Amino acid sequence: MVTGGNQGSHRINLAIEKILPKILVKYNLFHQTGHLEASGDFERLKSAKDELPASLKDNYQIKKYLTGEEWGSLLVEADLIVARAGINTITEALFLAKPQLLIPIPWLPSDEQTKNALMVKKIGLGEILLQEELNPENLLNKINQMMKNLEQYALAGAQAKKLVFPDAALKIVDELEKMV
Repeated sequence: MVTGGNQGSHRINLAIEKILPKILVKYNLFHQTGHLEASGDFERLKSAKDELPASLKDNYQIKKYLTGEEWGSLLVEADLIVARAGINTITEALFLAKPQLLIPIPWLPSDEQTKNALMVKKIGLGEILLQEELNPENLLNKINQMMKNLEQYALAGAQAKKLVFPDAALKIVDELEKMV
């Protein structure tokens, strides 16, 4: 699964576009492109899908954005998530113990996405591809490398689940009630 969030990531979309047939020969790909009209990514990639050989078309699903239910279903099914390194995406993937190839946005305040990505890498559930190193060849190599090592990432999944507290909101409310 490849996502740049609801707005999408033009840089990631361009790299995927250039390696699309090479990915689809080996893998099924769900690609959430985002809805930014200025980049034209969704329309261009939809046309690229239409031009694929019939044997590859079914391996590629593409949408601009996802509903919450669609997002949850796709996360559960994904073997690998390629995404930016926003904390919401990371937390959901950690909860499900999903391997992540993270491409942090480098210009955010305090370089927060790089810090998020480093945390995932440190526990062994992900790899980082810096934006300045993002090109089609590097992206394909990282995807192939990670797909070959899915069992290794699965071992790190138990550690990842320890970092996520699904009942955190209830615990916060309980603590606040104790204070009041």
